[in-house]
Amino acid sequence: MQRMRAEPERRHGDDQRGRHDIGERRKPQAFGRCIGGTRPLTFVADGFADDRKRALRGAEDSGESRRRGWDGNGHEIEYRPGLPVPEAPLRQPDSVLPSRPPPSYIDGFVMRVTLLMSITRLHSQLHAQLRWRAVVAAGLLASIPMGGALAQPPAGPPRTPPTWTVPVDAYYPEAGNAWETRSASRVGLDSVKLAEAIQFAIAAEARAPRDQEIGQSQSFGREPFGFGIGSFRTRGAPSGVILRRGYVVAEWGEPENVDMTHSVTKSFLSTVVGVAVDKGLIRSVRDTVANYVGPILAVSAGAIGLNAEAPADGRWLKPFESAHNRRLTWDDMLRQVSDWEGTLWGKPDWADRPAQQTAQWLGRVRTTPGSTYEYNDVRVNVLALAALNVWRRPLPEVLREHIMDPIGASPTWRWYGYDNSWVVIDGRTVQAVSGGGHWGGGMFINARDMARFGLLTLRRGQWKNRRLLSEAWVSQALTPTSAQLTYGYMNWFLNTDKKYAAAAPANAFFHVGNGTNIIYCDPTNDIVAVVRWIENGSVNGFVEKLLAAVQGK
Repeated sequence: MQRMRAEPERRHGDDQRGRHDIGERRKPQAFGRCIGGTRPLTFVADGFADDRKRALRGAEDSGESRRRGWDGNGHEIEYRPGLPVPEAPLRQPDSVLPSRPPPSYIDGFVMRVTLLMSITRLHSQLHAQLRWRAVVAAGLLASIPMGGALAQPPAGPPRTPPTWTVPVDAYYPEAGNAWETRSASRVGLDSVKLAEAIQFAIAAEARAPRDQEIGQSQSFGREPFGFGIGSFRTRGAPSGVILRRGYVVAEWGEPENVDMTHSVTKSFLSTVVGVAVDKGLIRSVRDTVANYVGPILAVSAGAIGLNAEAPADGRWLKPFESAHNRRLTWDDMLRQVSDWEGTLWGKPDWADRPAQQTAQWLGRVRTTPGSTYEYNDVRVNVLALAALNVWRRPLPEVLREHIMDPIGASPTWRWYGYDNSWVVIDGRTVQAVSGGGHWGGGMFINARDMARFGLLTLRRGQWKNRRLLSEAWVSQALTPTSAQLTYGYMNWFLNTDKKYAAAAPANAFFHVGNGTNIIYCDPTNDIVAVVRWIENGSVNGFVEKLLAAVQGK
């Protein structure tokens, strides 16, 4: 095995950092209500309501407000100027409204005829104006640049998932450190070119601060309601693990350091949903989620018992109560094509990667489920809450029992939610976990455990003589979403038509999180590569150099 350890680069503020470095993080006074109806910004906490007022007031008062945003890797992007705030509802001038008829019978009759004609003419004018405004509104909406995250379904036949055969004699590591290592040459890799790929990954270290809380405040924290509500941790040095045929052939950095893995957490979340489907707890991914989720009793963060200060109904989370949300299926949620509406844990759905036009933040028409892809952490957290209600136990327990212990993962990984994401399930208080580190929390894990999970997915859910995920579930996770062909189930990023990573085979797939954290799975070359803290724009370059080291099957 080739082992390369790089000395972590010391950066100002990495250690001995006090809270004064970034200021005290704002925390909610109470939990935020999950509203599934037509009032997406109703909150229990006055602090949340004040934040909403400030956000909306700033958006209306300043043409410069909300013109910048951030992509999924925390890179700032420039927004075009937004549309103006919607004007007041159409109102006819007082001069055209009918006056009171005079008492004379003849005059009254004439007035009634005139009134009828005026009403008819007014109705025609009003109908024409409303029809014209609808056309203008449709044109404005059609002109909004949606980008890749809101791509419409392409024409053509549905795509099929990539398939491959897992070798009958495939190697699986034992638990802990009992993982066989092999030299690069023994598994058909050029050691010099492999070293070049590793050095490339180290040199392409992410430019964002290593302190993840500061990094969040500089990126997602600048969105509306973007303040952190979960745990953060200063990350380690660029690190990674490379497997070939299941054997460890190279490691670098700090592969045993437990770091935030951000949205790679979503792959663990979809996995616990998959286990629920395999075990019949969810009968079909085509079922509506609402049929599995009843009213959920929320608990105030840090309170003893329930939040007695909230109105009685404010204790209940009803994430699938609105007419739109009642239509959503598990498949819609897993593929991020639900357009779920509402607020959860104090975060409105529109506040995550908000629209460029502030007029769209509230009251926009919802898209048909399945028709539009939008990467959105609020909706991911709603899925986590729904899965918690199906399992009726903490999701980290489910993941440990059904996945992490069977694949021999270390006991060091942790999966967290938010300070305010506590609910009552069957008489006990349970934290609903998050699907990433957008506002803190998510999966904290080392590179070696990530490699084990990647190997499980490369082996299509099989581990030794035990099937942990069904073949059917893995196929569904690998099936391209019609509205976004490079996305399967969260967070399986697919290389459909080699659009995600041109250097990789078309059947390769990635588990991806901010940072950037990736688990690269390559069925063609039987490779799993965990790369942590690399610039997102350098991922394809790393894959290109890695595959240049392949000498044979």
